[in-house]
Amino acid sequence: MKLKIVREDLLKPLQSVIGVVEKRQTMPILANVLINVTATKLCITATDLEVELSYSIPLDIPPEEIGTITVSGRKITDICRTLPPQSIIELECTGKTLKIRSQNSSFNLATLPIDEFPKFSEQPEKTSFVIQQSTLLSLVKRTYFAVAEDNPHYYLNGLLLDIQNGTIRAIASDAHRMSLYTMSNPSTENISLRIIVPKNSLTELQRLLVDNESTITIAVARNYIIVQGDNFTLTSKLIDSKYPNYSKQLLEPSDKKIVLNQSTFKEALIRVGILSNELLRSMRLELEPNLLKMVAYNSEQEQAEEQIAINYNGEHLEIGFNIAYLLDVLATIKTEKIVITLQSSKVGAIIEEVGGNEDCFYVVMPFEL
Repeated sequence: MKLKIVREDLLKPLQSVIGVVEKRQTMPILANVLINVTATKLCITATDLEVELSYSIPLDIPPEEIGTITVSGRKITDICRTLPPQSIIELECTGKTLKIRSQNSSFNLATLPIDEFPKFSEQPEKTSFVIQQSTLLSLVKRTYFAVAEDNPHYYLNGLLLDIQNGTIRAIASDAHRMSLYTMSNPSTENISLRIIVPKNSLTELQRLLVDNESTITIAVARNYIIVQGDNFTLTSKLIDSKYPNYSKQLLEPSDKKIVLNQSTFKEALIRVGILSNELLRSMRLELEPNLLKMVAYNSEQEQAEEQIAINYNGEHLEIGFNIAYLLDVLATIKTEKIVITLQSSKVGAIIEEVGGNEDCFYVVMPFEL
């Protein structure tokens, strides 16, 4: 294999797949990327046995220069990243060594046999639909923060996609907060399925997706999901578990509703958080007629208090919250105003946008005072 390429053309696919490269080094081959040069394209693939990600760019390569190798993903990425912009990089594989040359720099990297590189098998039976990249990106961003990590309840370590006859619902929860995003999609009109996508796959999707109206194809086959764009294909194993009922109707109605400017609320939370317990990040929210009060204190007996005037004439209520959980929700809000529905000190708060174009709501569970 021989290849002469502009630095940026090689760096883009490398940086797109490097997040999948195995970090724990359980198998030496998983630290490598598969570089496949054909007559029409360069394709670079990485896998950690749970996720497989390929990224391609079009090329015009003479037949005698095509070939396939595996080489350390992090080393070749670091080499490309540190070379000067727009420099020409020459790759040549001789025996078990990949030679990299550019201007006054040269490197020799060890390779491993391509037949040791694990590849997911082709899935013959798939259920497929299309979706705009911007829509899928919004869906992931609105829910990602609430997905658990290393939770003993395996289903919480992924995002539930509940697809039923033209409607897609995305649900994430770590048992402390929940996000539910609902959208219509005509291409799923005759599809009915529920799958749980692991968090590490969502991490890679956020890096790959762009905020435009181009479409991608999503296919589901047995215990896999395949997301295919113009220049990438992400294949991921699904979490084999059953997600509990998530319906908003399970939450009891309440007349304790307050409307807030989300920026004002966010800034107040940040200020109060300065003197909150560094580990617990807790605060007390006090609701009383025409006033919302936030109080935080720490083990050094320091205290912070913020007050916001509100339109509220209901009963007095005190409820504890983790400040970080509330800020995570506010970071995804797209409207100027929000409405918070409260019930009691033992029931989660519902946070929704006012006048938004998307159907999304959040639940943040209370913190015991």
